[in-house]
Amino acid sequence: MPTLVVCVHCGEAFSCYPSQRRQFCSIDCRTEHRRQAGGWEKRVCRTCGKTFDIAGGRLAEGGGTYCSDACRVSDKAIPSRACPTCGELFVSRHRSDYCSKRCAGVARRTREERRCRTCGITFWEEPSRIAAGRGVYCSKACAFPGPLERECEKCGARFAASRSEVAKGWGRFCSNECRRTRLQRICATCGAGIEVTLSKLAGDAGKYCSVQCRGLARRNRVQRVCAICGTSFERPASTVERSAAMYCSRNCLTTARREGPVEVERVRQMQRDHLAARAPTRP
Repeated sequence: MPTLVVCVHCGEAFSCYPSQRRQFCSIDCRTEHRRQAGGWEKRVCRTCGKTFDIAGGRLAEGGGTYCSDACRVSDKAIPSRACPTCGELFVSRHRSDYCSKRCAGVARRTREERRCRTCGITFWEEPSRIAAGRGVYCSKACAFPGPLERECEKCGARFAASRSEVAKGWGRFCSNECRRTRLQRICATCGAGIEVTLSKLAGDAGKYCSVQCRGLARRNRVQRVCAICGTSFERPASTVERSAAMYCSRNCLTTARREGPVEVERVRQMQRDHLAARAPTRP
């Protein structure tokens, strides 16, 4: 059931349902009350130039550009353009240059005389295409000429290369084999002849003909004779530089430490040093 409520702004009584919880009798009273409470700002309409007031909340939402919906619609409307053929103003949602098909047909029938940049032949072209930067060549053959005939720098064979490749500095060799320039070298291990690319030579590579020769060259082993059994064996040069490398196996090394006076004395000295370095035991 409606009840009587007093307007907060003007003081007049009005009726409303309790569920509505209204405080103002009209929208004008609500707007005027909010304006007097503060938080409103002055803005100038982009379309008509009229000064109007707007609440701060609407400014935060992106408003404050237009004073009304009519000004907003007028500013965002599609602009009119002039037809190049008849000069009449028209509005189009598409990218049309002419107001009608008739004007477009008349414009297409109007041609201008041009001269081909490639072959020099005279031809006729539409003004719209000339305005767009076209109408330079008479045909696709003149606009997109074929490949150029070139001579291979290595074998001298004739081949065809596209103009874009020639413009980039390519098109110098007829095949990948000719492009990959190689030099003759001798394997440092077996002495066989090999072909090496310039990139490998620049990287200090291309010294061996195979992985096996490279492995043999990197072994760098020294031939030795076992002091116990007399067997011939090989040891890396780095191992020989660090120690004597006099024994071929662990068994011969154990025999030398057990029987040879020099090795026996060295083992005993190692044991004494080990005992001396140990921490004292508990009594």
